[in-house]
Formats: sequence, C-alpha cells, structure tokens
Amino acid sequence: MDRISLKTILYLSLALAFFHGLATYYNLYFFIWWFDIPMHLLGGVLVGTIALFFYRFFCLKGMIKEDEHTAWTLLIASILFVGGAWELFEYAKGITFNTIGSYRLDVLKDLAVDILGVVFSGVYYLSNKK
Repeated sequence: MDRISLKTILYLSLALAFFHGLATYYNLYFFIWWFDIPMHLLGGVLVGTIALFFYRFFCLKGMIKEDEHTAWTLLIASILFVGGAWELFEYAKGITFNTIGSYRLDVLKDLAVDILGVVFSGVYYLSNKK
C-alpha cells in the first residue's frame, strides 16, 4: 500500500471544507439538487483515506494484521459510522430537505455515494502496494 501522507488528508479536508462553505453560503444544496452527490463522494474519499492512514499506522506498529479483508472491513465500517453520523446530524438539525424523492431515498443515496467514495480510496491505495 502506498504511504498516505498527512498532506493528502489536509488537502482533501480543505477541499471538502471549501466546497461545503461555498455550498452553504450560496445555498447550493438547495438550488442545485445534485450538489450533495460530489460532496458525499469527496467525503467518502476523505474518510477512506483517513481510515487507511490509521490502518497502515496500526499495521506498522504490529497492532493489527495487514491483509486486504481487514482493510476493506475497516473502510466500510468507517464510512457507515461517519456517513450514518452525518445523516443523524442532518436529521437532528432539521436540514433534511430534498428536492427529488423521499427522505429515506435521499439517505440511501447519500450512504451509497459515501461508500463509492471509500471504495475509490480503497482501490487506489490498496492496489498500489509497494
């Protein structure tokens, strides 16, 4: 697996924060129905990258076994936890509006896109073993 730098995590975090800030300021989530899709995808990539950073750290310390099954389990568990927490946050804050379909469909779509983002980071980092 390629080494994941903190610089990569920082750049992904800044990109997500920048675009979320723009979207919030200009109400893009409300006016552009699909705008949350790339945001969830980027969030999934970020969560996957962070999870793999910690996975690699714990493998190097000998705290967990390095194998692909463990890595994928960690990736999926991480995104379900973070994505689920985000959806609960949205529900608690009353920002669950959607312009297409039902709320439940929107949550499923958001979690599916989150998972797709984590799969992108997993495929990228786990397929580039060095």
